[in-house]
Amino acid sequence: MSNRNPLDFEEVVPPGEEKKSKRKGSLLELIPITLIVIGLYLKNEGKPGGSQLLIVGGGLASLFYLLFSWYMFKVAEYKRNEVTVSILVGLIFPIGIIGLVGHYENWQFAAPLINISLIGSAIIFVGSLIFFILNFKDERASVFYRNVLTRLLVFAALLVRLHPGFW
Repeated sequence: MSNRNPLDFEEVVPPGEEKKSKRKGSLLELIPITLIVIGLYLKNEGKPGGSQLLIVGGGLASLFYLLFSWYMFKVAEYKRNEVTVSILVGLIFPIGIIGLVGHYENWQFAAPLINISLIGSAIIFVGSLIFFILNFKDERASVFYRNVLTRLLVFAALLVRLHPGFW
């Protein structure tokens, strides 16, 4: 009779497998998004510094997505379609973020930027959904497209909710 408990670590994770490290991309996104949320709160409360935090947070988020979109959806090896989707998401997200910051700062070009980002997000979403269905059995590609679809849904929902023309 074995004196091992049913939930010993070796039974759950075989000795040859390594534990997955936490995604650093999540922290990369968390910092500017936190600045945006704090900036929005301060701006809505009429306190000083809200606009500055909003612009800095929006600028950092835009820069991070533009430069590191390939890192956010990191997979072992990218295929051509995945590189294209990463680049397109890296272009669409900053446009939408700058549009939202512009909306809260009363810049006149904000609504067209948000519209461009919404249309681009819808097109990328449909394309990613098709690629997800076609690559459903490939676990690596499936994880990539699931990450893209999730981020696009959240991003588009925020854009629609905060869009000046919708509400």
